Amino acid sequence: MVIVAHRFRHVWETIQRGFWKRDPESYPVEAPSLKTVPREAPRPPAAKRSDRPFATRTGERAARVMGWAARIVPLRVGYWMSDRVGNLLYWRSIRYRHNVVDNLRHVHRGAIDDERLREQSINVFQVSCRNFWDLARAPYYQMDDLSKMIRFDTGSWEILDRVKAEGKGGVLLSAHLGAFDFVGQYIVRTRYDPLILTSPTVSEMVFAGVTYWRSRTGGRVERTSAGSLRRIVKALRKGEFVGLVSDRDFSETGSGVPVTFFGKETTLPGGPARLARDTGAPLIPLFAIRDDNRSPDRYLFHIVEPMYIEKTNDVQEDVRRGVQQMAQVLEQYISLAPEQWVMFQKVWNEPSAKRGRGAFGFRRAGRPDPVVSNGSGEIAGEPPDLPDRSDPGKLAYPERQPTGRTGLRPE
Repeated sequence: MVIVAHRFRHVWETIQRGFWKRDPESYPVEAPSLKTVPREAPRPPAAKRSDRPFATRTGERAARVMGWAARIVPLRVGYWMSDRVGNLLYWRSIRYRHNVVDNLRHVHRGAIDDERLREQSINVFQVSCRNFWDLARAPYYQMDDLSKMIRFDTGSWEILDRVKAEGKGGVLLSAHLGAFDFVGQYIVRTRYDPLILTSPTVSEMVFAGVTYWRSRTGGRVERTSAGSLRRIVKALRKGEFVGLVSDRDFSETGSGVPVTFFGKETTLPGGPARLARDTGAPLIPLFAIRDDNRSPDRYLFHIVEPMYIEKTNDVQEDVRRGVQQMAQVLEQYISLAPEQWVMFQKVWNEPSAKRGRGAFGFRRAGRPDPVVSNGSGEIAGEPPDLPDRSDPGKLAYPERQPTGRTGLRPE
């Protein structure tokens, strides 16, 4: 023990003095000076953090917590909480609220008053939150439970079976309508297993959480990119199904196909029609409308007969006709439940006449604008008389009334 202690003391004194303070003659080379020796050793490089953005990691963690809560909380309680969150988001998300209102105005084409429009807009946010809750619960459902939740109003699974038997694959066309995420989860867990392509319509954090939920059941979910488009073409040529949502042009450059949608000109993505034309696969519209008053079969499925895109020498004209057919089908089923069209981006990029006055043309709550009316397009009141500014000599401003003030300070 004495020898060990003596050796430890010798090492400790050496460390305290520093090896450069020893006798230079004891080293075969010149001892370094204090100026050339660093005072402390360089720190090792920090551990490399995840390359994923902070919003993505936060969204996935929140999705895990919500999935755990959705598993133990009763469904009715979960829907009640979802509605409260939807109400909060409606009043807090000003931009999304304006976009939803603008979309619903186009859908109703002015045949709805502001009070009813506000109710439907709030319902859009509530339906979106309920969809999130259903998506969080989906991995914990058994297949028999999922089958009891649906009923068919249009078509049946025989349509998909018939298309699959042909061996050409199929493009499952849907919209942000009703329980569109539930449709994808149900089909993924059946024998069809489509390759689903998604594009973000919400913030990056929310989109990361939704993508995490969509992939929990083992489905093939990919974000739109050049590589994913190549894999979609490959899947169709192998006779598989692919799923696309095509009720808005999500391209940043606005390179969609011009169509007439609810009586107004806009652009919709031409990708589904182009895929169907080039591969020979049919377009199969598929929707699910929520009917939460019924239990347990609260999802009303619509599977439309396949649409084949004619292939001629004019590619652009073929795609344009195909996208217009898509628009007509989307109009038909969005009109069934416009309050469930959870589209938070503007579909029609038209200049708004109500910029800066709120989503409903109100200056303040309870004070209607005297000029801008409800969605019917009629003027609610006459504008106030303004002076004629065409000739400065004819300005007819009202005479100012005396106030009794001289503008001088009292002495």
